[in-house]
Amino acid sequence: MKRFKNILFIADGSHGEKVALSRAIALTKLNEAKLTLMDVLDLDGGYSVDPKTEQTISDLQQELCRNKLDELRQMGEEIDDLPSDGVVSISVTTGDVAVEIIRAVILNDHDLVIKAPEQPAGAFLRLFGSVDMKLMRKSPCAVWICKDSKQQNYQNILAAVDLNPAHAETEALSRKIMTIASSLSAMENCDLHVAHIWRLVGEQKMRAQQVTTQAVDRLLVNIQDKLESQFESLLEEFPSERRYPHLLKGQPGSVIPTIVKALSVDLIVIGTVGRTGIPGFIFGNTAEKVLGAVDCSVLTLKPDGFESPIRLDSEQ
Repeated sequence: MKRFKNILFIADGSHGEKVALSRAIALTKLNEAKLTLMDVLDLDGGYSVDPKTEQTISDLQQELCRNKLDELRQMGEEIDDLPSDGVVSISVTTGDVAVEIIRAVILNDHDLVIKAPEQPAGAFLRLFGSVDMKLMRKSPCAVWICKDSKQQNYQNILAAVDLNPAHAETEALSRKIMTIASSLSAMENCDLHVAHIWRLVGEQKMRAQQVTTQAVDRLLVNIQDKLESQFESLLEEFPSERRYPHLLKGQPGSVIPTIVKALSVDLIVIGTVGRTGIPGFIFGNTAEKVLGAVDCSVLTLKPDGFESPIRLDSEQ
């Protein structure tokens, strides 16, 4: 899987950080990539104090930054067996955590952000915290949130794709999802499940009004036949003996989490923007629902040309 060349690892001390770091190091070695270890310290007290106290606070904050730099340097020194030209960079900054990470991505042209979830699984009934969600919404590059796990390798990866030949962006994003998910499946030597969930918009209203049940049923059969053909065409581009298709009817926001649970999926690869045509438009409703309901690692991808609403020279 030689796609990611400039990886940013967020070393914020979250639960499961060692697992996430091991994956970042493995990808760095496999891709002969550059690796940056970064942390952002949110030190905004949110209130005004007298000048003397402000100076004391400033001194303490600088000490925190120095300590974190030392910690990251030690972490970097412990990474061995990198390629001869392998580089491990260190970065510590302050500010809004998600915003500063995204600014680093834009400034340094990172193509992948890896981090552990902000909180352990089960906390507040969801895996991902506000920083994770903001990164997955607004980062212009891929974001991989790695859940802590006792097993070294993934057993099941799920690629969630969309089928819509009328929209070139959607087709391209689905192929990007398949390319990366297939490569990861081969790297992990695990099963790859590919899912497309479809529905007929307005089906219930049609059945409740003057449209006959038979007419709606024929329409559903025609749609499914067409989708099966499109689905098969996509899968043929990514042959594998351990690939399992799932073309299912229903609401994607609820069906995909059901698949994740039923198949004990370790990693879901999903696009977070599609069919918008608007630079900076963030997060589809389906992705929002899926990521709020799953309890596994997630790799989120953006379409080529996505522009983050975060800017280097403005407050966000």
